[in-house]
Amino acid sequence: MIAGAWIGWGRWRILPNDAQLSLDHTKETLMNRRGAYDVGIESWELMWHQKNGVVRVLHDFTDREMAQDVLQEVTNLDSPI
Repeated sequence: MIAGAWIGWGRWRILPNDAQLSLDHTKETLMNRRGAYDVGIESWELMWHQKNGVVRVLHDFTDREMAQDVLQEVTNLDSPI
């Protein structure tokens, strides 16, 4: 639950209304069977920074625009759905 609205991507989390959220951009390279670097993957992780210093990944996106849209929508929630 974020700002009074239920949001879920496989596992439910209840976040406070003032939850600190961010996107973390990562790039990874996967190896093929012969050991040669083959595929590069970019992702954007929706992160929740808790007040006790713990950081939790809420979702991992492979589409930057979708990740930014979700972050904007979630941070702009101010009434229950």
